[in-house]
Amino acid sequence: MVDASIEKAAIDLLARQLPALTKDQQDRLEKELALLPPTVTVATAIQWEGEIFGTWLKRKLEAEIRQQGNSPSTEKLFAALCLSMGVPCNLDPKPEDRQGQRLAELIKTLSIADIDAQIKQLSDDFNTLAQIASLPFDQRKAKVDAFEKSIEAARQLKDKADLKRCLTITVLPSIGNVITREEQLHIRRQLLEQALRVLREGENSLTPIDGKMVRYQKMANGFELNFSSSSGDVILKVGTEG
Repeated sequence: MVDASIEKAAIDLLARQLPALTKDQQDRLEKELALLPPTVTVATAIQWEGEIFGTWLKRKLEAEIRQQGNSPSTEKLFAALCLSMGVPCNLDPKPEDRQGQRLAELIKTLSIADIDAQIKQLSDDFNTLAQIASLPFDQRKAKVDAFEKSIEAARQLKDKADLKRCLTITVLPSIGNVITREEQLHIRRQLLEQALRVLREGENSLTPIDGKMVRYQKMANGFELNFSSSSGDVILKVGTEG
């Protein structure tokens, strides 16, 4: 999200200045843009985060077991894991806190094997998200929506199967917005490339992105490129409106 925000601001600022560049400057810019290193993808970031979280939580659990000695309390082990992630776990909620009471009851039924299974489930869920984020943009939304719906259902904590995803609920990021921003950034980069070509060759040089045409609109001191994607319209203003 941070990378997308920074790059969007940089591209928009650059686009406003493009008409003021000489042809030589435009040519040099195009070459420099082609030399930029690739950005880490959402899929790669999620994959690495999952591996780091899984390894770290496993070590944290083992350390807590050693610290508690021969008869570790699974309630305290679970609470320690949650606290290590910055999410305090109340093992003694007030009677009126029905959801808290339900969670506390389920936690009492946990075994160390159950907590291990939670860590494995978290890793599995990270892998699932990484696989979704690796799909073509137009195939992601339905799968992300279905995945996040399953996570939301698990928040009800109806049984131990839901509790198995408790760590997932706690630390797994919501990636719907992240994937949207990645798609928009992917399009904005291509619009910048097309804007440079339009400056040299005219609006008829526009080419489709993912099979769909880019719309051109003249402005007072430049032009606007508009592309409708599955995540909404992406607009690049080249030059100024007045």
